[in-house]
Amino acid sequence: MKAPFLILCIGICVGCDHTDATSTHAPFVQSGISIVPPVRREGHSKYHAVYSDGGTEWIKIKDADGKHFDIFIDHRIGTKTPGVIYLIAYPGESKSVRVLEQHSFKQNIGDFE
Repeated sequence: MKAPFLILCIGICVGCDHTDATSTHAPFVQSGISIVPPVRREGHSKYHAVYSDGGTEWIKIKDADGKHFDIFIDHRIGTKTPGVIYLIAYPGESKSVRVLEQHSFKQNIGDFE
């Protein structure tokens, strides 16, 4: 009786591990932008710029569909939104899109800090 129970427990644990390793997060969708996980950073340091405005970070990523995106993490001096993520353009520029669901974005797409 112990052996079948042990085999069942091992099978469940292996199944859970397999599910976690292959599961994908939902795409991030906002303002006509759709980013499909998993994402990867494009290049290394040449695609991770830090502005002299107090340290705003600019990171280029590529999603699972092969689309490229610019991510900006706001660290401007005097900003009222420190650490907030913006897409497409530098924070404050006309085409800049502020991510409304910061936690969800970080969980599904990545925390780039």
